[in-house]
Amino acid sequence: MNKVNFSKVVLLFITIMISQILCAKIPHNDGETPANKEYLIGEIAIYFPINQSRLIKDYSENAKSLMILDQMMNDKNFYSDIDSIIIDGYSSPEGSILHNSRLAYERAIAIKEYITQNFPHINSNKVIANGRLVNMQIISDIINNDLSVPFRREAKEVIDMQEISEVERLERLQKVGNGVTVQHIAKHYATSLRSATGIMFYKASDNVETVTEQVVIRDTVLIEGKVRIDTLIVKHPSDTIFINNYESIKKPLFALKTNLLYDLVTAVNIELEIPIGKRWSVLGEYIFPWWLMENEYCMQIISANIEGRYWFGNRNDRPQLTGWFAGLYAGSGYFDIEWENKGYQGEAFISTGLTGGFAHKLGKSDNLRMEYSLGAGYFKTQYHKYNSVFGSDDHWHLIRQRSGNYSWIGPTKLKVSLVWLLHHNSYKKTHQNK
Repeated sequence: MNKVNFSKVVLLFITIMISQILCAKIPHNDGETPANKEYLIGEIAIYFPINQSRLIKDYSENAKSLMILDQMMNDKNFYSDIDSIIIDGYSSPEGSILHNSRLAYERAIAIKEYITQNFPHINSNKVIANGRLVNMQIISDIINNDLSVPFRREAKEVIDMQEISEVERLERLQKVGNGVTVQHIAKHYATSLRSATGIMFYKASDNVETVTEQVVIRDTVLIEGKVRIDTLIVKHPSDTIFINNYESIKKPLFALKTNLLYDLVTAVNIELEIPIGKRWSVLGEYIFPWWLMENEYCMQIISANIEGRYWFGNRNDRPQLTGWFAGLYAGSGYFDIEWENKGYQGEAFISTGLTGGFAHKLGKSDNLRMEYSLGAGYFKTQYHKYNSVFGSDDHWHLIRQRSGNYSWIGPTKLKVSLVWLLHHNSYKKTHQNK
């Protein structure tokens, strides 16, 4: 061996040694990962652009994943049972091991900071960030299922070397086919490999089962149980995962309504109904048409009502605020109604009585509904009858004709209402049969 070649070998050896020492000093973990993987109850994937560790909400499917994460972290039924949240950061297999190790850890830290800053009620000691370098499980699935991987047999032999460290396996994999294998994997599966997949939720409890789904990474098909060339089917956690202990449900926050019959006669109105449990609700109604046309026609009404309702039937099999109901209402207001220069003004009228009706979903929509109801009760007001006269001073004047009291017992409400229901997602704890 000549002097030049010997110098190159020594330099290469020193470079490898320094790289290994630096990699050993990189803080790949900031806590202990639970040994019992059976307690894993869910996992969410967050993705990063190439060579970046900054969390970008609009990148890939991050917006959807972060929305699900926000819902979970704000649901006390879910987060109160969490023993720990483990975040595993990953990078692509190509490039410098030293750089990718640091990048993987920084990605995990970015997710940890998002959780601890946005959800202060979560104990930060439960959130553990790990730099895992590369996701060997996904690489193994790629090599096993994608028949087009160059030097596939040699790469599979390296991946199956469980007796050596992950860093050593990656170093050997990078050398397979002079780097062609790793370049192929990075080109076609880069997004999956540089994800911080490890927003993993662990529960210190028994009978926990992890739910996963098969995600087709490439757009070819699975035929008769065999993977075609250029097709990869990877077992990968679904965006939102809840095991037997939890069930994702929608709960109504409130319903906004308008009575279409009132709207047709320009009596603009709005209602707000809030469910209380499964059988009760409280409804507030506000009617506020306020127009005047040429001082001959006028509809000015301000009316407010409040109503308590009871919903009948089996509420376990029916969405809230649907089905038959009965209610008790009370309200008050005032009015000024004129037609062809003849009008009535009412001050502080009162109304109270009973209501009943039926509500149903509109088509397949979970948000739109129709409601039909009728009310009967007692109505009383003090009124003034007047004529509207145009005077010599070029102004309109209301000439009072008489005053009196008016009472009514009978039908007081008729509604055909369009309903828009606003939901929020929640997670209901269930019990697993033993």
